[in-house]
Amino acid sequence: MTNRGFGYRERCTVTIRWDDGTDTEVIDDGTFAPADIGRDVRVGYLGTYKYTLKLAREDTPYRPWFTWIGVLVGLTAAVPGILAIMMLHAFVRAALRGRRRSVG
Repeated sequence: MTNRGFGYRERCTVTIRWDDGTDTEVIDDGTFAPADIGRDVRVGYLGTYKYTLKLAREDTPYRPWFTWIGVLVGLTAAVPGILAIMMLHAFVRAALRGRRRSVG
């Protein structure tokens, strides 16, 4: 386990040569492996997050199960969240009703 999550990740310095001819040198972890040293690897730019580049490898297989796990976790968290909101609404409503009766 590392500070980036479970499992072991390699960390390396990578020079990215973009299609427009510019070069960018980044320190990347998790996208490249030791077997990639000296090879050309095509990557796609997904944007930036907290000042780091997010890259996607072209040769990585499509993993729909990864999306389904995220959906399942989201739905699992949504049910208790909705129940908590309903209970809070009922509690506030009952408290306001009791307050009106005691005042009048």
